[in-house]
Amino acid sequence: STFYEIRAKTLPSNPKSLDFEVPESYSKTYSGEQFLTYDSTHKKLGGRLMIFTTEVLIKMLCSCEVILIDGTFKTRPIMFSQFPDISIHECWYHFTQSIFRNIQKIGLTSMYENNEKVKIWLKSLMALPLIMNNAVDSSIELLIENVPSSDKLLIEFHEYFKNQWVTRILIKYWNLGPIHLRCNS
Repeated sequence: STFYEIRAKTLPSNPKSLDFEVPESYSKTYSGEQFLTYDSTHKKLGGRLMIFTTEVLIKMLCSCEVILIDGTFKTRPIMFSQFPDISIHECWYHFTQSIFRNIQKIGLTSMYENNEKVKIWLKSLMALPLIMNNAVDSSIELLIENVPSSDKLLIEFHEYFKNQWVTRILIKYWNLGPIHLRCNS
């Protein structure tokens, strides 16, 4: 869009290599405090690590008992190889978005919008991550036994759900029921 084009003109171009200088406007805060606190390359392993923070933020971080982190796992190493005591869970928002994309892909959008029983059934599948993990299996069975129609699209969706969210991705990764802390992303 036009906004992004205008904004892009005010920013420096993306670097073509890891060998670049960070402009002062990105390495200091508005008040002049150092913001780029660590910047180092590792010749043997390759790559460059840059840490942007302030002394106040480090103190705040160190005083936390729990830290919630969002990650881009497709482009980063698997987190538990660096942090063995963490637990990784799927985000409920992305879970529901994935399900809704498949509702559209399979051709269930019209049925979802016009048939209240189908809509409730599909939304019930979307809500499964929010129930306690000891109730997920029986809830899935109950939903499968009560498909609101024998329409082939619903059967196809049921197969997708079973293959993707029960067989391929284990329930323990997408079920958030036992988690009391939630992030906002």
